[in-house]
Formats: sequence, structure tokens, C-alpha cells
Amino acid sequence: MRLHYYALFLILICLFSACKKEEEQLADKATLTASSTMLSWENLPEGRISESKTLQLEGNHFTTSAVLQSSAGFIISRDNVSFSDRVNLSSEELNAGLNIFVQCDAREQRPSLLEGQLILESNELATAFEVNLQAKVIPYSEPILHFDTEGLALLRSEAGRHSRTQTFSISSENLSGSLLLQSSISFPISLDNQNFSRELTLDANEVNREPRVIYVRFSPSANAEAGLQTASIGAEASGIARQELRIEGEVVGTETFNYQAFESEHLAFGEGLSQRKTQTFSLHPDVSQVSQIDMYIKLRCPSGGCNAWDVYANILAKDPTTGTFYEIGRYITPYGVGNQQRERGFKIDVTDFKSVLEGQVELQSFIEVWGSDGWLLSVDFDFTEGLPDYAYTEIAPIVQYNAHSLQIPYGKDASHFDLQKTVAIPNQVEKTYLRTIITGWGHATPNDPDGRPCAEWCFRTHHIHVNGSALFTHDLAPIGCGSNPVRPQGGNWRPDRAGWCPGMEVPLRIDYFAENMAGSQFGYEYVFENWRNNNGNGDAFYALSSFVVVKSDTPIEKPTVRE
Repeated sequence: MRLHYYALFLILICLFSACKKEEEQLADKATLTASSTMLSWENLPEGRISESKTLQLEGNHFTTSAVLQSSAGFIISRDNVSFSDRVNLSSEELNAGLNIFVQCDAREQRPSLLEGQLILESNELATAFEVNLQAKVIPYSEPILHFDTEGLALLRSEAGRHSRTQTFSISSENLSGSLLLQSSISFPISLDNQNFSRELTLDANEVNREPRVIYVRFSPSANAEAGLQTASIGAEASGIARQELRIEGEVVGTETFNYQAFESEHLAFGEGLSQRKTQTFSLHPDVSQVSQIDMYIKLRCPSGGCNAWDVYANILAKDPTTGTFYEIGRYITPYGVGNQQRERGFKIDVTDFKSVLEGQVELQSFIEVWGSDGWLLSVDFDFTEGLPDYAYTEIAPIVQYNAHSLQIPYGKDASHFDLQKTVAIPNQVEKTYLRTIITGWGHATPNDPDGRPCAEWCFRTHHIHVNGSALFTHDLAPIGCGSNPVRPQGGNWRPDRAGWCPGMEVPLRIDYFAENMAGSQFGYEYVFENWRNNNGNGDAFYALSSFVVVKSDTPIEKPTVRE
């Protein structure tokens, strides 16, 4: 019995030694792994060669070269240029890792499901290396390209600018390989309406399955002359003759017309004087082709000199349909000087108000000056005819607390000022945004930690809430008063105010909706950053105007604003 156990023990020792020896031998054997165990191709026409697929190989412990062999109907390459059914690989290449390019060669294949393998021939491998290959070879049919130009019309742009984007579609039948689209520098194309170029490459499977939308725009050079430009978008693919899509663009000429409004109008305070002047002027008779309207405000000193203070001022235009004056621009006067350092004075883009700046227009100017000196005010307009971004523009006031600087109390009860509205956007609108002007006044306390009182000096972040959620942010932050070209001024013109400067236009705050908002309505509320006046040094105020602007290429109504 004891002898039996002893014999069994010897057998186990032998088996263990044999296994350990085999493991040691296997550990010294070479190994090879691939990034995929299967490569496949769908719907490859007979008589064609497929596009390449890349296989990454990673090896270890090779000491000699090896041969990678492909089955009939498949070819391989090291450089994606020269292909054959076998490639020699050195041990250094195998151990370092490399890419192999694989194609299906159906030039002599009948329609069928073609199956094969990649095999590495090497005596050093611990286990066999195989990658399965499969291709569905289909009957060959003549490739066909289709252009669908339903969304494509004459592209129009001013010189040096981009037209609005248009689209066309391209589809194919029986196409193999890739499709190359080529256009001219003046008609760049895109797959995503963001990245435009002269060439696009599409995979055949994309356009064989369904039409692919291509975006195109007209981008004439800055020195292009007015008139038509023509070009073609070419399509090239293997096995098909080049096809071309004719495309046209029009360079729209521009011409600027100047109109003088107020001229050396004396605005001042005192007997026989006035801070506010209202007058009717003849402006551009037809704004349908106007692409830009700029307003220029010139301030000069009367014979006795300009007023010593920086004060609130604005220009308003009367809407003839409602009789309401719209604040089209706001500025702050310089301390005691004119603004002649600006060749044409302050410049404000008032294109949004084109619907109320046509023909006979009643304008109102206001400067909140409290001295008999005041300023001599001149206002003129440049109407530039060209290509409007949209054919129709309408604008409506949401809130206008802008009669003077001391309007909405900040840090105290302001419930009698209605900052909540409901805005209804008409149908067919293609673009909607808000246009806001805001300035703060007063030296109320408590001061901010940096010593700034409110609301002229305290930097604040306010919000426009849409349907109860904060959607747009207005940072009343420094804008660089010390670098104002209107210099030198009297007083403390250099220190930064909260979002405005003495002797400068008040910035416009434009907020674009991500959607066009057509046919919808939304709740609007202007929400000030939380702060409470401790009554230590008077009151703080904000003057605010906010408009809704809508645009479209089809006629639209004015937006409706309700309490």
C-alpha cells in the first residue's frame, strides 16, 4: 500500500514538471493580436476593388520574419498603395506593431458572399493567427448621380460678404468608392453649414443610401463688381463621367445716402430754452433695399462753452402707426467739451428701426442738461442700399423707462414699474432677438466692497427671464472709459462706470433667440441683481428700454406686447 502511494506521488511530480516545461516553452513563443477579428464589406459591385480597411497588428517575441497571407479575393498592403495576396514582415516590424491595409478584389469574382482569412505563416507562433474576411459581391450596374436643386436659387451677396446659405441634394445609384465634390472659391460648400471649403469627399455608402444635403453660399471677393457670377460644382467618382451643377450668384451693389436731421440745435435748460426738441425730417423714401442705417450724433459747444457735466441723452423716433416714440439711441455727454475728436461724432447702428425711419419721420432729441449753456446738437443718418439680411423687419417696444436718467428705483420698491410682459411673435418670422439699452445713475449706499456706490458705479449682472427662467445676461461692467477718444474732458471722465462712459454711446445689448420663435408667445421679465439701498446717500436708478425685433423674407406683422 505504501509502495502504491509512492508511485502515485512520482507520477504527479512528472506531470507537474511536464506542464511547467510546456508553460515555459509557450512563454517563449511569439504572439500576435489584431484590432479586429473580422473585416467585412457590403454591396461591392463585381469587377471592382473595395476601399481599404485598416487592421492594426501587435506582436511579441518574434525573432524571425513571417509572411501574412490573404485568401483569394482579398489583397493586402503595408503602404495602402501596393497590394498583393501576401506581404513579408520582419520580426522588428511585428514586435513594434504595424498597420495592414486590406481590400476586397472583386475584379474576377461573381456575385456571391465571398469569405476568406488572413493567416500569418510563422513557426514561432504559440497559437494560430487568423482574421476572418467577408464581402458581399453584388451584380455590377452603371453608377448614376442625381442632383436635386429644389432648394437652390440665385445666391445674392454684397462684395466681401457671405450670402445666406442655400442647399441642394446629391444621391447616387451603384456608386463605389468615394465621391468628390469641387466648387470655386466664390461658392464654398459644406456638409454641416459651418465649415465651408472648395472640396468635399463623401463615402459612396452615404449617397447610395439616401440623398445627402449639401450647403452652399456665395462669397464674392471684396473688390468684386456688381453683377452676375456663374460657376459650377463638379462631381467625380470612379466609373462615372464628371457631372457639373451650374450655380449663379449676384453681387449686389451698395450706395449710401446721407440725410441731415437736427443741425446745430441748442439744447439747454432755462427760460426760453429746452432740454428736448421735436421735429419732422425727410429721410430715405423706401427702405426695402436698405441694408444698413447708421446715426451720427455731433456735439459742439455754444459760444459760452459746453455744460460742465456728463448727462443722460437720447434720440427717439415716432412710430407713425402707434404714435409711440422709440428710443433709437442713447449717449452720455462729455464733461464740458464737444465730441469733435470723433470725425462724425457718436455712431449708433439703428438698422433695427428701419420700419419707422422711412419717409417723413418725427424725431425727438433730449439732453438732461441743467444749465443754460448746454450743447449744439447735430444728427445725420447714412442709409446704405444693398442686400438686407432679411426683406422685412419689424420692431416693438417691450419696456421703455427712458424719459430721463432717474427712472426705475434700484434697491427699493419698484413694483409700480411693470417689467413683466407677454410677447407674441407673428407667424413666418425667421429670426427673433431683443435689443436693450440700460444705464444706471446715483451714488446710493451701501457701497460695494471695492467702494463703488449704486447705480452709476456698482458693477452688476442683470438678467432677462423668458418664461420664468434666466435666458439672457447683461453684465454692467467696465468698458474702458480711460481709453475714450473724446479727450481731454473735464471732471472725472476716466474712471469706469457700470457699463457706460462719459462722452460715449451707450452700448447696445443684443440677445438672439436660438429658435426663430415664429407663432409663439413668451413671458418677458427684466430682473435686477439683488441689492438693497440702506438710505445712506440718496437713491439709485436705472433707465431701461428693451425692444423685440423680428425678421423674415416674407411679409410679417409687428410683434404684440401685452401687460
